[in-house]
Amino acid sequence: MKWNVSVLRRSGECERTEVADFELSEFFNRIASAEGKAWVLSVERVGDVGDSALVEPDGDELVSQLGKRRWRVMGDPEDGWWVEVDSDGSELPGDWEYDRKGGYVYCSFS
Repeated sequence: MKWNVSVLRRSGECERTEVADFELSEFFNRIASAEGKAWVLSVERVGDVGDSALVEPDGDELVSQLGKRRWRVMGDPEDGWWVEVDSDGSELPGDWEYDRKGGYVYCSFS
């Protein structure tokens, strides 16, 4: 998973950086250690083309076998795209395809 982080520098320059999930904590620590030289303005998840997850149907949704991620269909359940939803029900970036035979979803577009 990747994140777009917008940072405001003391100079007034705004910088947008793509940060991998495993690097996010270290990135925030570097900003915090700058002490007044930079501030995080926003953090947005980026649809990660090629990402996939094993899923199982759960009512009208799909849930990952690990149980932490959910997808909702956009349009026709047979041929439609799926969108990943956050715990509060908001849609996350990326359009997903569902392979029923394989039991997985994969991100095709961000």
